[in-house]
Amino acid sequence: MKKIFKLFLTFFKVAMITHGGGYAMIGVIQDEIVNKQKLLDDDEYMELIGLCQTFPGPLAMSSSLFVGYRLGGVIGAFACLLGALLPPFIMIFILANFFMNFEHNIYVRYILDGIDAVVPMIVLMAVFNFSKKLPKTLHNGIVALIALIALEVFHVNPAFIVIVSALYGIIVFGIFKREVPKK
Repeated sequence: MKKIFKLFLTFFKVAMITHGGGYAMIGVIQDEIVNKQKLLDDDEYMELIGLCQTFPGPLAMSSSLFVGYRLGGVIGAFACLLGALLPPFIMIFILANFFMNFEHNIYVRYILDGIDAVVPMIVLMAVFNFSKKLPKTLHNGIVALIALIALEVFHVNPAFIVIVSALYGIIVFGIFKREVPKK
């Protein structure tokens, strides 16, 4: 029960200090779960986040469910989800009640603008940390470039990219038995 409560508190803390949604939370969750608490290794965490990308809904919720389930079963999943949901719920409830009084306050706008400027850097750090673990092969570079072009030029849904990549992995590494790049 202590482990479940610790998972709840971890996701509660992450949700309290993170602004910008699931992508901003990825790096913070990784820092807590992988680097500080050592509950998962980098590979396990990357695989869970990749799997979360294939499911509909907010990434913060699916990642909390998957990490919680991996670490504490169904109760762990529920604890992590509740930990990730409560802070935004509480903040939205409080802000909705008081926002009308501060809606045009210039200092509130400055605060939000300052926080918004940090979010892309948090996401960039998560990308950087994930890319450090990826084997540096020509194959991975080509696949990453194709995914980037599909996302940015053709605006393909990221979930579709993940599903196509999974099918590609099955075909190339499963059917044709091509050697899987070493991590």
